[in-house]
Amino acid sequence: MRMTQLALIPALLAKILSFVGLAWLLNGCAPSVQTVYLTPEVKGQVVVLKNGASAQFFPLAKSNIYHRKYPEKAVESDTNGQFTLAAESQVEASWLMAGHAFNYYPLFIEKGPLRYQLLAEASVKMHHLETLTLSSIIVESELKGEPLLEDSAPSALHRCNFSWLTQLRRSLAVNSVLEQHFTQRSALSTQEQTYVDDQYQQTRLWLAQVKRSCDWRDRHGLPNYDDMKAGNEYFKQIDSALSNKSLSKHDNESNTK
Repeated sequence: MRMTQLALIPALLAKILSFVGLAWLLNGCAPSVQTVYLTPEVKGQVVVLKNGASAQFFPLAKSNIYHRKYPEKAVESDTNGQFTLAAESQVEASWLMAGHAFNYYPLFIEKGPLRYQLLAEASVKMHHLETLTLSSIIVESELKGEPLLEDSAPSALHRCNFSWLTQLRRSLAVNSVLEQHFTQRSALSTQEQTYVDDQYQQTRLWLAQVKRSCDWRDRHGLPNYDDMKAGNEYFKQIDSALSNKSLSKHDNESNTK
């Protein structure tokens, strides 16, 4: 009798596994070998804002652009400042799961002494090619080696990622330069409005990136409420300033994510 029961175990296990496998399939989870994209494809344009009595945008040629993890795949902007940065991919066995989340993919832009980052927002797991279009503004003085940063930030932000905070402060400084020269949106051409919209969207993305990097705990693992309060007040001021901008291209998108 005992031997008969033991003989039934493999069949019972097979039945259990078949039910489990069916449940996975019904929940949209199945193993497959396919191309997975590690970065999005990015098409964009790099422009320079030249200061003067009449500030203007000019395309920046021969700047190097690359995904952070793939500097050897750098591309160069053309005479119109435009570039296409191909997506990186690999073939792997993966599980297709229900749900969708976004991630930020850093790009570097280099020209002479200037080196800074952009954020491209795309899916965390890309089973299909995602293509983004964005532009980036460089202030002319940066090409001469003059750093462009917002004047100050609370000391409490030493608890956040320093590199990302630097990018946020640069983005805020570019915003300030734009606001000095362009007080009315109606004075901008459609293309110039796109440049400005993309710049403010970059600020939003860097703000979100810095926020998620902050660790407000002290060395004992307890929250430092003073630093947390100072940091959150700083972030709130930036949020408020950005929400007051009439740069409608991205406003609705950012409010729905």
